[in-house]
Amino acid sequence: MIFILFPALLLACSSCTTSQLYQRKGWRQMQAKDYAGAVTNYTQAIEQKGMWDDDGPKFSELYLDLAYNKFQIGDYAGAVAAYDEYVRQNPHFDRGFFKTRAAKIYLGRGDAKYAATNYAGAIADVSRAIQLKPQYVEAYALRGDIRVTLKDYDGAMNDYRQVIQLNPQHVNAYAARGNIKVALKDYDGAVSDYSQAIQLKTNFVYAYYRRGQAHIRRMSYQMALADCNRIIALSPTNDLGYRTRAKAMTALGDNANAITNLNQAVQLFPTSSYVHADCGWTRLELGDYPAALANFNEAIRLNPANPTAYNGLGFVQKARLQPAAALKSFQTSERLNPGWIYAWYHVYLLRVQLDGRTEAEKELAGRMKSLTAAQTTNWSASVGAYLVGTLPEKDFFQLATNSAPNAYVQKEQLCEANYYVGKQRQLAGDLDAAARFFQACLNTGEFDFMEYTSARMELDAMKK
Repeated sequence: MIFILFPALLLACSSCTTSQLYQRKGWRQMQAKDYAGAVTNYTQAIEQKGMWDDDGPKFSELYLDLAYNKFQIGDYAGAVAAYDEYVRQNPHFDRGFFKTRAAKIYLGRGDAKYAATNYAGAIADVSRAIQLKPQYVEAYALRGDIRVTLKDYDGAMNDYRQVIQLNPQHVNAYAARGNIKVALKDYDGAVSDYSQAIQLKTNFVYAYYRRGQAHIRRMSYQMALADCNRIIALSPTNDLGYRTRAKAMTALGDNANAITNLNQAVQLFPTSSYVHADCGWTRLELGDYPAALANFNEAIRLNPANPTAYNGLGFVQKARLQPAAALKSFQTSERLNPGWIYAWYHVYLLRVQLDGRTEAEKELAGRMKSLTAAQTTNWSASVGAYLVGTLPEKDFFQLATNSAPNAYVQKEQLCEANYYVGKQRQLAGDLDAAARFFQACLNTGEFDFMEYTSARMELDAMKK
């Protein structure tokens, strides 16, 4: 939360009423970070309303402190309600000579609404804060964060650009802008922003981690390795350094050290479902199916709602020629993460294998109709259009090549296109053509893509 405190007037004990004594106790607890205790005492102070001057402004100030403390204990709806009550009691608080203070109140309520997932309300409040205080760096930064959550990347980029213009030393704005560029697959731009953040804050572990990931997407594996080494030097107990270093080592063919790093990550966080799942994915890429299976099963045991673990489990089961079990795993992943469209495609391919093409195509076509108009223009939706037969193979490859914003994305899309065309050919019985497309998928070098791993597994199975 944005750190904003509006302490009501602290009075000498000789003049304190019961309500004011509660307020003083709440203030001390807030300073000691006993936020739950502070909430209790501020609530008591408010309940003693009659102990304050009927028209005194000090009473309504209690709601601002109550809002802050409720936010700290995770009661975001309660924080919003406290801000709302303050505004109700002070309908003209944002007029006159106190616009800077009013901007802080709007920012605080906007932050609480953001945490409560009221994104439209959060945007409105933070925008009002900016209107009252046009140079408000923290407000632009928060609005950028909210817009990222809403996937309004253009709006977020504009906000972070404004943050940097107002404060060129704002390291988090560079990192946040780098994250957007990764989402837009502008990996070079992302590396530039993370590097700027690191230049301003040389021990910025998060920026090293994100830059390392961007280097992997650029296939700059030695640079990724250097960033991971720096993470571990700065924070030896940070599992992300070991997990990302394992991926870079896998890409460089250093499988033994990749496994060592995975084991180190598990030792650091043995009860983390996502650590086990991440290790499972890297072991899957290495072709160590028994170890990958153990990791995914442990990830699911630790967190039965982890969709990433079910995805991985499905791929292991496919590699072990257990299509029915794999289908169940992908269907579970789909249920846990309905927004992941690629789960639809893996379910479709397995259903074609198990139940025949007609019913599988009917199911996938129905799901494709649920996409919004904007979603249908995405590359990921083009994969579905190809699978159900509304996008011809030739046009599918042309789209993979021509719609990519840069060479990195073009290779990623060609990796996927070759895999899915290979699967369609395989399911149609044309194994020679399928093998050629699977090999073309591997030739892209996109080892970190599930389609790459799947193509390798299919080729391995064909050789047996």
